Amino acid sequence: YEDFVSNIKINANDGAVDAHIAFTHVENDTLHFELSLKGDSVNVGHLMHQEQLFGKMNIDVQFSGQGNSTKDLFVTGKGMLTDVDFMDYNYRRIRFRGRYLDDSLVGNIRIGDQHLMLDTDALLHFGQTPVVKLRAHIVKADLGDLKLVPISGFGLSSHAKLQLKGFDLKTMTGFLTLKNSKLWFEESIYQIDSLNLVKKMNADSIHAIQLYSDFADFSMEGKYDIETIPERIDDLINHFFQTVSKGFEAHSQGEDYVVFEGEIKDGTIIKEQFVPGLTFSPATTFDGKLDFENSLFRAGMNSEKIVYQGITFNDNSLGIKTKDDRVFVAFNNARIVIKDSTENDKTVFGIDNLEVKANVGSDSLSYGIFWDNKDSLLTNYGDIEGYLTTSTSPDSYRDSTPTPMSTFVISKSDVMINDTVWAIAENNSIQKDSSGITFNNIEITGGISKLYVDGQYPRYQGDSLQLVFNNWVLSNFDMLTRPLNFELDGRANGFLDFSLADGKPAIISDLNIQDFQLNNELLGNVHLMNTWDNVNNSIFVKMQIVKEGSSGKGEIMAVDGYYYPFNKDESLDISISFNRFKLRALEPFVSVYLSQIEGVASGDMKLRGNTDKPELTGSVELHRTALLVNYLNTKYSFSNSVEFRTDEVVFDHLVIYDTLGNKAEIDGSLSHNHFKDPRFDVK
Repeated sequence: YEDFVSNIKINANDGAVDAHIAFTHVENDTLHFELSLKGDSVNVGHLMHQEQLFGKMNIDVQFSGQGNSTKDLFVTGKGMLTDVDFMDYNYRRIRFRGRYLDDSLVGNIRIGDQHLMLDTDALLHFGQTPVVKLRAHIVKADLGDLKLVPISGFGLSSHAKLQLKGFDLKTMTGFLTLKNSKLWFEESIYQIDSLNLVKKMNADSIHAIQLYSDFADFSMEGKYDIETIPERIDDLINHFFQTVSKGFEAHSQGEDYVVFEGEIKDGTIIKEQFVPGLTFSPATTFDGKLDFENSLFRAGMNSEKIVYQGITFNDNSLGIKTKDDRVFVAFNNARIVIKDSTENDKTVFGIDNLEVKANVGSDSLSYGIFWDNKDSLLTNYGDIEGYLTTSTSPDSYRDSTPTPMSTFVISKSDVMINDTVWAIAENNSIQKDSSGITFNNIEITGGISKLYVDGQYPRYQGDSLQLVFNNWVLSNFDMLTRPLNFELDGRANGFLDFSLADGKPAIISDLNIQDFQLNNELLGNVHLMNTWDNVNNSIFVKMQIVKEGSSGKGEIMAVDGYYYPFNKDESLDISISFNRFKLRALEPFVSVYLSQIEGVASGDMKLRGNTDKPELTGSVELHRTALLVNYLNTKYSFSNSVEFRTDEVVFDHLVIYDTLGNKAEIDGSLSHNHFKDPRFDVK
């Protein structure tokens, strides 16, 4: 053999490369080699046909080694990659060094980037069963900014240890350990002292995956192929519900069941980051079994307390099982507190001994909801039963093509709430098909209150949905409005009719509300009337709030004007006036920033433009106004005029006082683009 030295320079569309290659023979006829490679803007993704993963990068690497064959090969290497495009993110700098000997690769990788800083020592053994060992100090990994997860602002730091045996996901075993970790979602940071993930498999091919952490534990054991579990679950669901299956090939023998169990120790992350307002008490447990071979399934859950959007569920248990090709569900709860007592209101409203049962098959669902408040001074119980069916029938509303149709029916309603009998009229139904949702004879009666719903939820021209109120107490809607942070009270009579005009929502109404309260603040009696004007193709809008007192009647608020659904640019022409409107009624809408709001507002305003680009102009006088800025924990008081212009809200010469009598004068404005992109300018 002859010694060989070569220098290669390449300039192409995929980048510039400068390479040095040298082969030298040493003693025992052993081949020694050296390789150095420098590349500028090398399009690795195009060269490897992996454009979806890689883009361009700069390369500066050196390798040297010797050997007669792969068995006695010894290689050392080091280098740096800069401006590395990977999965639509550009990594600033990646440095590595390592050596290969005796089928083992040992090395170190350091990444220095504004969103990823880590130092990793790794060992990779290429044997009959490959082994990976890794230790990493992850100083910072902004996974959202790196586009590795679809969660904006999500990242972590940790000391990690990883060990794997095998590369085949079916038979791979190993563990991942995280110590002294932090997770962050934007500004929220969570400390995790320990997290351990273990994957095992015994001689009988029983697979086990176990997770132990500060916030939750989970284990899954059985005979299964982890790669095909999603398809097996899809097949199991399809067996009971006849969904459209993904389709997959027959599975090998032994992949027939999974047993799982888990415990939620700390549900703070769930409440704050994934399901706002949902809290599980510590020691919430769940378990179950999936029997794929026999198409059977069971699951259970127990939780001492669950809180969602201010509603508390105490002593909860959930059971699910399958039998005779149907799924049976049972939920039991000792007490649901819908409204708890407060300092100003000692009233408590809740449901005791709740039981929800359902059984589901391929095309039908039967359900029952039962409760009985035995320790209440007032009688409260309920027995509501019904069913849901699905079928395929011609869509007579549009054409004769067969379409899926679902029908929901309440067949029995025997309900007593606080000594008041509630009932839902017979022959009711809610149907959903390709034409939309249709309400048939939905009549709800509670004492002297009655609500009637009938018609088709507007989806096409000509659809109409009507709500008729007869002495309806608005607080009956508290369960719907409370999660939206507001409450309504009063007694309503009249109707609302929802339809479409040229594809835009249209409301026709004639509604009176006696003693209307918004967020427990009495505003007065409301008259709301909307009528269609055939002359100018518009909806006439008129609303009045009149308050009666010992000194007579006074108009608190008036809305008067037209909505032109066929005029895309100028669809709104509405006048709004209010007189001594109580600002406290608006506090729940801004409670995150402001509280203890006092005072009244009077003014005249015009609403023009359209629903996408509204223009609100006019002026508002604030009298004896006071509020607490939560962030500063400071209360301010002021009286001033605020002017609304087309693109800004101006509050010049605003004189404010704190509780110590300190005075400040503010000139400023809030500019906006049709109430979007707000920008403060305060002096």
